[in-house]
Amino acid sequence: AQQGMDPEQEGRVQTVAEVAGLSPAEARWFLEACDWSVESAAARALDHVAGTRGSAASGANYMAPASRADAAAPSLASPLPPRPHAPVAPGMVPPSPTAVPPGPPRRTLIGSVLRAPWRVVSGSFSILSFSISMTLGVAVFFGDRLFPAAMMRGLRGLIGQSEEPDPAQQAAAFVQLFRATYGVQQPAFVESSMRATGQASRLEHKFMLVYLHAPHHQDTDQFCREVLSAPDLLDYMGQQYVVWGGDVTQPDAYQ
Repeated sequence: AQQGMDPEQEGRVQTVAEVAGLSPAEARWFLEACDWSVESAAARALDHVAGTRGSAASGANYMAPASRADAAAPSLASPLPPRPHAPVAPGMVPPSPTAVPPGPPRRTLIGSVLRAPWRVVSGSFSILSFSISMTLGVAVFFGDRLFPAAMMRGLRGLIGQSEEPDPAQQAAAFVQLFRATYGVQQPAFVESSMRATGQASRLEHKFMLVYLHAPHHQDTDQFCREVLSAPDLLDYMGQQYVVWGGDVTQPDAYQ
């Protein structure tokens, strides 16, 4: 094991060393230069090996050693050597360190003229598609509030949009999933829509407490098990609030 590395880093060193044919010390240097990314370190090491082999024929600064034993591996206790230059093909003069890299190729007038019709067509199509999508979305939004449910189901089927589940069903499904995941010791979530729960809280003269559950957040599981299920907090919420919870991946909680 190399000094100052955990087992995962040692495995990465071994992988880069085998792929690029380097010693473990050289492989470690490339990994440290690439923030321990195996793909980037292996690619840079292979490019460097190819560059040193090509430079041996063209007289470049970086010469490949005659054997691995003759190659001076960087000491782990000493500062890292300078980063290798980009590989130089045989017969090419290495660029000066102060040389300005070439800019992008210039576009010709003829090429710009030939590409103009396609840009106009593609831009017009994108604008038309966006306008139609926005129009249908607004129509469905107001239609749910103005027209009967049967008519809106037909409209959703015509435009290929699936019908949103009932908000009460969403709330009941969330409570059932929460109980199955975290146990019965949970807030007294109201199995109704957010709007209906708000109306109920006004009738009971209580504040409404809304919990938005983000299942993909890295801290959600710990929060639900250690904070939201704490007995003292559950007693306080039960006395002071009407509690509603919803999954942010569902429409009623997301809005």
